[in-house]
Amino acid sequence: MAKKVLVMGLKKSGLAAIKLLLNYDYDITLTINNELSIAERNELSLYNVKIYEKGHPLSLLDEEWCYIVKNPGISYNIPFVKEALNRNIKIISEIELAYQLSNNIFLGITGTNGKTTVTTLIYEILKAQLDDVYCGGNIGIPISDIVREHGDNNIIVSELSSFQLMGIIDFKPKIATILNLAPDHLDYMNSVEEYYESKLSIYFNQDEHDYFVLNIDDALVQEYVKDIKAKIIRVSLNKKADAYLENDFIYFKDEAIININDIKIIGKHNLYNIIIAVVYAKVMGIDNDVIRKVISNFKGVEYRLEKVDGLNNNCYYNDSKATTPDSTITALEALSKTDLILIVGGYQKGLDNRPLINYLNKHANIKRLYTFGAIKDLFEDVAIETIKLEKLDMVIKDILENYHNQTILFSPATSSFDQYVNYEQRGEHFNKLVKGE
Repeated sequence: MAKKVLVMGLKKSGLAAIKLLLNYDYDITLTINNELSIAERNELSLYNVKIYEKGHPLSLLDEEWCYIVKNPGISYNIPFVKEALNRNIKIISEIELAYQLSNNIFLGITGTNGKTTVTTLIYEILKAQLDDVYCGGNIGIPISDIVREHGDNNIIVSELSSFQLMGIIDFKPKIATILNLAPDHLDYMNSVEEYYESKLSIYFNQDEHDYFVLNIDDALVQEYVKDIKAKIIRVSLNKKADAYLENDFIYFKDEAIININDIKIIGKHNLYNIIIAVVYAKVMGIDNDVIRKVISNFKGVEYRLEKVDGLNNNCYYNDSKATTPDSTITALEALSKTDLILIVGGYQKGLDNRPLINYLNKHANIKRLYTFGAIKDLFEDVAIETIKLEKLDMVIKDILENYHNQTILFSPATSSFDQYVNYEQRGEHFNKLVKGE
């Protein structure tokens, strides 16, 4: 009799989980809140998946499941999930599924800001010297797809969101880090403490054979990270540590790795991203020349302080990936010596905008503020001249009518879900607007 698994939610991770489970002869049931598209229905019909649309029937919990694979976007507070947990049914993420059904080396990266940059950079460094290196998780393709397509004995560099980490049981990365901590996802979490706790699970299963990269400059990381069993590698830009910055060089174990003047991506936050990537590379045995070459050629990731050539000879920075006030402050600090026109806007997800407002009021280089979308009215206390508009295209139209030879920073400070599917779609739209496409 086939073992039974319930998959909650489809999208990329749910479909990847289903395809991986098929390799192991599981009897699969799918529940989704909406209706399937014709293409989705046709594909799933090939896999003999039982489908329940328009919700998650509680009656399904009377059946015997090996576990439930839950899409990260589905809240733990809905009745079906609460009752499943009450009945001690295991609920895991697609990340955990891929880990349990494979034998690979996982490198885990989480944190509030910088995950995609660090994950991408580690991947680029490792693949420059090693074979069978892949990258996925919260970035790019689901880990289950990597496992299904490439099997075992690979290195998988994994960007991990708090939602994904809430669904792990045995996941054990060889190297892990929490880059930084700041409030986020308060529309999903019960509290900011729950959000921070979700990040900590990245190292819970590590042991003395593994490594944890600890940012000793981040006060919240220092406060929350406890009882680490792995070997700790400390990093700092401010003091001597296992990896540190001194005299414009990044050092690892007192060995100079790269001069920061050879780095293309801007901002102090990117020095943290780079120093942590250096640690991962050194632990994995990468040659210094390879590390230097990749880092010196690295231009950053799409929609993260991405410099865009656009109309009116303006200099545009597309920071659509800035989905928290803290990440927008980070972008502003990277451009603190430049006069700016700032654009913020999007979906209000319960975050406190006061730190960003205080920052704006203290820095004279920000000459004008545009706000749009659901949060457009939440900046009343800003002393800067502010223009409130409904949509991003209205903002860019006004900028193009009034500004030439200026620096424009698009750093939304919140998520995109009021008007866009995700930050990528929002970032792509911004690029098209400023290029007149």
